Amino acid sequence: MKLAFVSGGSRGLGKEVAKALAKQGHRVVIIGKDENRASATATELSCEYECADLEDQTQARTLAETMLAKYGVPQVPIWVAPMRRVAQPKERKLQSG
Repeated sequence: MKLAFVSGGSRGLGKEVAKALAKQGHRVVIIGKDENRASATATELSCEYECADLEDQTQARTLAETMLAKYGVPQVPIWVAPMRRVAQPKERKLQSG
């Protein structure tokens, strides 16, 4: 049994990934932004959950520290939660020839 962290695990693709890992016998911890949805999904999948808005750097750091202390280092880290683009990439001009 491996420890798996699945961000975005309370719905959509993340939930399906968490479900598949749980069915394979892994210890799954889902990470979600919405406490009610994460709790309901964790109950449905018989797994654990943590909540944070991962787009907020302070919350993300705090959650990382908390989860590492509470669960240890995951063997299966899965990043499904979408992130908005923080900075636009620099524009590059293509040179011919």
